[in-house]
Amino acid sequence: MELKEEVKFRRCVQAVIAFTVSASECGKWTWGKYLHDGYGYWWVSATGFSYFSEGGSDQRDEAILSLILTLLVIDVLVQWIFHTLGARVAKSLHVALAALLGCLSTADLSLTVGAGGARVSLPLVLFAVTECGYVLRMVWPWLHYVAMSLAVVMSLLLLSLPCLRQMARLIAVSWRLPWLLKLSGAIYCGRSLWIRRSESEGVGADLLSQLGSDAFAMIMGKLFPAESREVLRSHATAKMEGARDFPPLLIFHWEMLSRPDVFAGSAIASVPVTLKTAWEVLCGVPASSTSDFREQGSHLRHECLPRALRRCCGYRSLLAKTDKELPDIPRRVFGFEATVVAEDMDGLLPKIQAQLDAWDAYGGAPVFVYFYGGDAHPPYYASKVDSSERGYVESELLDIFLALNRRTDLAAEQLAKIWPPKPQPGAGPWRREHGLAFYLGDHGEQLTGHDPPPHGNLVSPDVSRTLLAVEARAFAPNFQPHRLVRMADIYATIASAVGLKLNGSLFVGRSLLGNGSTDAPHNEHAAISSFSFYRPGDLSAIHFLADGHMCAAEFHRGSEGWSLHQVDAVQNSFGAGRLAMTEKGVESCRAVAVQRLRAALRHRYQSNLLLTESNVHAAWLIATMRAAALKAKVLAAWVAKSVLWPILPAPAADSEPDPNCSEPVNLTCAEL
Repeated sequence: MELKEEVKFRRCVQAVIAFTVSASECGKWTWGKYLHDGYGYWWVSATGFSYFSEGGSDQRDEAILSLILTLLVIDVLVQWIFHTLGARVAKSLHVALAALLGCLSTADLSLTVGAGGARVSLPLVLFAVTECGYVLRMVWPWLHYVAMSLAVVMSLLLLSLPCLRQMARLIAVSWRLPWLLKLSGAIYCGRSLWIRRSESEGVGADLLSQLGSDAFAMIMGKLFPAESREVLRSHATAKMEGARDFPPLLIFHWEMLSRPDVFAGSAIASVPVTLKTAWEVLCGVPASSTSDFREQGSHLRHECLPRALRRCCGYRSLLAKTDKELPDIPRRVFGFEATVVAEDMDGLLPKIQAQLDAWDAYGGAPVFVYFYGGDAHPPYYASKVDSSERGYVESELLDIFLALNRRTDLAAEQLAKIWPPKPQPGAGPWRREHGLAFYLGDHGEQLTGHDPPPHGNLVSPDVSRTLLAVEARAFAPNFQPHRLVRMADIYATIASAVGLKLNGSLFVGRSLLGNGSTDAPHNEHAAISSFSFYRPGDLSAIHFLADGHMCAAEFHRGSEGWSLHQVDAVQNSFGAGRLAMTEKGVESCRAVAVQRLRAALRHRYQSNLLLTESNVHAAWLIATMRAAALKAKVLAAWVAKSVLWPILPAPAADSEPDPNCSEPVNLTCAEL
């Protein structure tokens, strides 16, 4: 029988959990309203956007339901432990759960403030557990955001603690809620959350519901993994027979939109954020359409280009960049063999040259170089450039952006002098085996319009379509693919060039090699979808072909569901710019747009689910727990044997030895 003091303590801890989680959610909502008047962030519904298509529900309902369900589950768990293991263990576990949820809520608030809307998810938590040293190094420069968020939550908690204790004292009566009532409440909350999870297509509106949906997906993936396991097993690369040419490879990636001072083609970014674009380029599959980077912990990363090229063709891989952020991501996630970092090109080029010489790259050894130019990354302050570097356009933001891109142009020119290597004199015209180079931007920005920080928040054509330039002499004559092009096409093109066969249905790229106008229909993208990183449940765009028109349809989601916000016609399948839509073109696009959106939403749900189920950190954690349990079992057996050895009675004198017993001791095999 529980004492009144124990009931009071338990309910006080429950109140602390409810308060810390609620304070974090309210803090995120308040920060979004204060900074951007409620526009541009996934947790704000005051502007008319909502995750839910029917019933008028909003994110606050889901947050309340998930909090109630969490409190009910914790209460039942603590009661069960109290009756089985005792009061001390129950209290310790209850306090530990409260501390864990407090830390997660603080981290969620810190990411909201420091990273402009990113969020905590279960894949991120597992990554932090398995890579704690790396996470600590990453968090250290932004530790002040964590300290500030922790100070806010703790200050509010300490100020409210006397009130919480008084409330716990008043309601700490001896009777308990009936188990049937608790079970009914949990079933109601769970069912309501399930309906909302289905309507929101897997995008959690708050911390607890996001963690719960991630945990459910991982558990289902581990308990019933037949379908996903088959898909993952078929997802692989293999060297084609007769593949002999392994050309030098270069991917030059920088912050870029469709520039008015440069004519080039464009490709479509599925999620207009730097790391999401890098994932699709290097791994050949779409990134998750979520406000986190769960794809980086997926099993699919084993087929990223640096690993696949090394297995099939012996390529060495090098990533070079001019920023010091995320230093271990290239190796841990994508599999790059080496990473070189410097503050500017003057310091970076000698490092690249030295690494290429060490690998005998100029002697014929196949090498893949990925260059990330971070000079043009926002924010675009006037102090970042000299006045003599400006003067391209009237808009200050765009003028600063173009000035920074001119620096990146110089970096590309300097890099081209050393890689790919120049053919020897008399070697004839440039051929594909002499090298392939791709120059791409990761996402666009509406610098002259309404694109609230952080950058890449929207999915309009200015944001989701970005630069992709190739050296046409390495491709077919008069290279101009008249079709939709996405970032994963770079992966497929490199695989085609080196003779790498792509198996499975998850690779979405189509090779750019050959004459694009004569591609077979199955080599064309029917449609390419884009989702906002910060508002994946509210903003989407679909690029598709309809009756000879290249359509770009932008959708917003409000209280009545998805609606077509805007339709544009693009100049051509690979070009930049827009055309004035005729009435016939508008009707053609509208007639197909909704169907394309439904297909994109189904694909997004399946892709996000697979990326969550295939989390390697969850698999590693489960394997580690199993190994620890096995070791604990062996240790317990050894300890029991050592302790019981002196006190066990000797075997009976008339007992005959067992010939199968190999232990030369006075114990029978049954006792051993």
